[in-house]
Amino acid sequence: MARVRFCRVDVVTEFGHYTHNDIPIVVLDEFNEIQDRQTPVLLANTIKALSDAGTNVTVIVVGVADNVTQLIENHESIQRCTEQIPMPRMTSDELFEVLDKRLKQLGYTITADAKWKIINLAKGLPAYVHGLGKHACLAALVSGGCLHIEEPHVDRAIDGLIASSDRTFADVYEAATRSAQPDNLLRHVLTACALAKVSGYFRPAAIKEPLSGILGRQVEIANFQNHLKAFIDPKRKAILQRDGEPRAYRFRFRQPAMQPFVLMKGMDIISIDVKRALSSPEQPDLFATTP
Repeated sequence: MARVRFCRVDVVTEFGHYTHNDIPIVVLDEFNEIQDRQTPVLLANTIKALSDAGTNVTVIVVGVADNVTQLIENHESIQRCTEQIPMPRMTSDELFEVLDKRLKQLGYTITADAKWKIINLAKGLPAYVHGLGKHACLAALVSGGCLHIEEPHVDRAIDGLIASSDRTFADVYEAATRSAQPDNLLRHVLTACALAKVSGYFRPAAIKEPLSGILGRQVEIANFQNHLKAFIDPKRKAILQRDGEPRAYRFRFRQPAMQPFVLMKGMDIISIDVKRALSSPEQPDLFATTP
């Protein structure tokens, strides 16, 4: 413990050398990916020490969590010296603006169906709008050298985006859906999770309808309860996160960006009706992109 206190004091002393005209900014990105439980506590103690000492430094902690105390191991005392800045998923209008501005700069036009498909597949995440838009532009050029994007170009963009995605996403997906049983439903259930009618946390009942559509038959929670349990297992890369109490569990994708990736990987097994909904303005009402 003496060593820990010394390190914290050392940090405070170092940043104390800066004047009010020199404001150091420290950014800790993807903080939720830290595995050990001690680091968040040490950071919380360090931030509190910097605040108590009146040190002129800004520490920005970036990560996926419901609130700042959850991100930094429920260290409630840190609330007094931190400001929480939520980053919700973007609305459809905001995503439209991102897409329209970029296409206008390139001189491209796009059909309404193609535009809605990009927006709805992105699930509120701008990185997917950029990625799908880029590959759709390339697909339009390759298919005839035109500057007009149609829905088939977006379909080809899905393959291009998946191929160029971070290999980590593919590894997590493969670990989550791998099985020696050829008739397993892991991929089907995971795709249904990506189609759940809520964004963020979802309850098992929310995937009954999309899974029934994928399988072409009515299913009950008991039919996929074990699959949900498997998806929180570290052996399957814990692709889902579970919260709540027994009989009232809720789930969400541990990494928000996995939801669109899983949805696009499952495009070959979803129903025709859902595919049509993806290119329709009514789709957000079916599978919402806002919490």
